[in-house]
Amino acid sequence: MQDSSTYSEEQIQNLTRELLLVTPLYLLVPVLFYLLAGVWDLQLELGWIALGAGGWLFALVLRGPVSLVARRLTTSTEAVQRAIILASGPAEELVRLAAVLIASADLDIAYAIGLGWGGIEVIYALINGFLIATLLKRTDEEAVKARQTMEEMGLVRSDLRPIYGVVERIAATAVHIGFTLQLAYQPWLVLVTMPAHSLINYGLVSLMRLRISLFVVLGSLLIIGLFVFGLGLLLWLWGQVNPFDLPVPDQVVYIAGK
Repeated sequence: MQDSSTYSEEQIQNLTRELLLVTPLYLLVPVLFYLLAGVWDLQLELGWIALGAGGWLFALVLRGPVSLVARRLTTSTEAVQRAIILASGPAEELVRLAAVLIASADLDIAYAIGLGWGGIEVIYALINGFLIATLLKRTDEEAVKARQTMEEMGLVRSDLRPIYGVVERIAATAVHIGFTLQLAYQPWLVLVTMPAHSLINYGLVSLMRLRISLFVVLGSLLIIGLFVFGLGLLLWLWGQVNPFDLPVPDQVVYIAGK
């Protein structure tokens, strides 16, 4: 891996240019999932999408106290980061649960909330990308420490290109929508989504820290994302009567009627 302190001005400029070029692709991720909702004739209202975005922001704020407590208990940067990552599941999933319960979410509303949740995180990821590019230019002590932390987490590595972040955003948005659908269908599934969310984040950071091939990391994340998304949809579709408009024998109709 190339140490971030050795990045030349030209390399940093190229990184920033690449990020600018792929920005439209990042922004197309939530658009893609919005259009995908049309496959199931879902009606997505802007208000519920905004609720999802607000929920994500509130969950982000909740991680602040965790960070403060962790920093008081240990001086290890790795331990602090581990605490923040593991807290991400409870923080997000409990807020997500509150959102779907307040909204009395059906399939349409839950999908919209999940889309807003994933959509605002796309913006956050883009801003982070530009901040990292800016950080690579700085030589002050604070910037050097921040780069060292990111290097230890595998967030700064020579084979990591901005375009890969688009794949990561597709997977993450799929996870957010999928978890939201699951909680709206059965709120008690929060007992599953909380640890699952933390494990996904912790696993991703662990693989990046170990310098595992990006093909393996992103491929695994995409598979997980599509599985969570598909499971959420499947719960709702099979929870409806004859969701795929298949012919139903009269005997089944009679039994269902009873």
